[in-house]
Amino acid sequence: MKQYLLLIVVAVIGGVTLGFGSPVGAADNLQIRPLQYRETLDVGQQKKGVVDIANGSDETENVTLKVQFFKQVSDDGTLQFFDDPDQADAITLDVDNVELKAKESARIGFTVDSSKLPQGDIFGVIFATTKHEDVPQTIVPSVQVGTLLLLQNGMAGPRTAAISSLNIGLFQFGSQIKGSVGVKNPANIDQATGFFPSMQVSVEPWGAQTKFEGPLVY
Repeated sequence: MKQYLLLIVVAVIGGVTLGFGSPVGAADNLQIRPLQYRETLDVGQQKKGVVDIANGSDETENVTLKVQFFKQVSDDGTLQFFDDPDQADAITLDVDNVELKAKESARIGFTVDSSKLPQGDIFGVIFATTKHEDVPQTIVPSVQVGTLLLLQNGMAGPRTAAISSLNIGLFQFGSQIKGSVGVKNPANIDQATGFFPSMQVSVEPWGAQTKFEGPLVY
């Protein structure tokens, strides 16, 4: 049996493109890809992107599309989605509805105009929702899936992370190390900022280490 002394180090990378570890979700009969869209934009720049929507059911589906924005509202990663009239024209879809036959898919384009967004970290989402005309949702419930838009517009927000909690036994036996670590973003709570910290786990005194992308700290 080997004994390990575990050291966790958080290294913050400045100016990284934002990402998100927990996707909005997908259902068997409606899927969207990618689940995350990351992009860095220069001030005044426009960029095109695409999402692929697939109907996995055996029936034709009418799908509506819309853009919203989101923010994290709790430490467990809960998100709140909302409309933002001031930024409504910043992310535009090529179409706002599409009919998909059974097992059919479609590629939908969208444009991000950085000149219509504030500088810093922007968190948006493209929602695709099934729509059944004149049919109560209690009979045929609608399905909603989405692609998170994680944008850095011009200069990024603060890129500082701190370890808020550490729960790892000092000595562990076997070939695995188990434990948990909490990572927080100490930026002003009123400032929209979020990023994935670069994390490193090191085993001392042998020097073995691994690096990985940590969770989104908002």
